[in-house]
Amino acid sequence: MQTTTILHKYNAFVKAYHHIPKVAKVVIEWKDDKEQCQYHISLDDYWVDDFKYPYRDTKIGILKEDDIFYHIGNIQALLNLVTSNNEDFKILKVTDFY
Repeated sequence: MQTTTILHKYNAFVKAYHHIPKVAKVVIEWKDDKEQCQYHISLDDYWVDDFKYPYRDTKIGILKEDDIFYHIGNIQALLNLVTSNNEDFKILKVTDFY
């Protein structure tokens, strides 16, 4: 997935909701067996279930720590994960932001 597409979705979210997203819903592909899965990635390093943040109450429900597949610090870290990734998976696309 091109980083410009991700940035376009990210900027559209910021414009529509007037805050930066804290969660990205992504489609990943495992490098070993090519299996594709959907997961949530936290764009916030600080995640505690006891605190109620508005962005955790999404159209798919209230997200908790167990719902998060991977933690990164910000949008740039997500873009880095897409372009140069040493993990066991690669991100195919970002389907939504919350």
